[in-house]
Amino acid sequence: MGFNDIAELTHKMENVLDKFRNDVLKVDSNIINVLFKCLDTLENMINNIRDGNDEKENIEDLISLLEGVGENKKEENDKISDIDFTLNIYDENIIKQAKEKNYNVYVAEVILTDDCLLKSARSFLVYKTIEDLGEIIKTVPSVDDLEQENFNDRFFIMFLTEKKDDEVKKLIMNISEIKQVNIRPIGNLEKANYESEIKPQSVTKVETNNVAITNTNKQVNIKSKEDDKNKKPINQFVLT
Repeated sequence: MGFNDIAELTHKMENVLDKFRNDVLKVDSNIINVLFKCLDTLENMINNIRDGNDEKENIEDLISLLEGVGENKKEENDKISDIDFTLNIYDENIIKQAKEKNYNVYVAEVILTDDCLLKSARSFLVYKTIEDLGEIIKTVPSVDDLEQENFNDRFFIMFLTEKKDDEVKKLIMNISEIKQVNIRPIGNLEKANYESEIKPQSVTKVETNNVAITNTNKQVNIKSKEDDKNKKPINQFVLT
């Protein structure tokens, strides 16, 4: 019917809503405000048509706002995110030994294309590619979540390899539906978030009549057997 302005504005709004549906964007107050302004403008445009009013609404500013939605987020996401990998003592020892043998320790951020249909399949191919190059330490999200597609458009893998980062990146980018790969070296582990549990092999346990004492490499846990019944918290004493 020639209502080109209405068609253009609604089309741009639909593009934004598609980003919500596909988890490319998260809803926030700024985006909602832009959409409400668009609805108000659409209402005025329809009223003008109904009333036979030839007055045109200025939609250029709204079109620019809609096209800019998510662009700042995209620029931020193109940088490797500050992901906390929770490492246990076993992981830490593997990484230290690998560094002593001149292995490289990397974190790869893999970003899938917006129209990727089989995210789990792509993440599996990336996982296998990296696994063939060395040893994988951790993934964020977990491997189970990757298999169940419980992630948005990206995932992270910490791994060891003798290869250089550009070689790894090139191999991953050869996989279809991979939009971007960012790889950073891990220089030290001081900022890593370690789990407190110790491997079972390093634990000894002594029981008396009323008290159970568990001795690990770094701490001693002492609890009364009555605590098990009452589910009280365990007192912890750190060895120095």
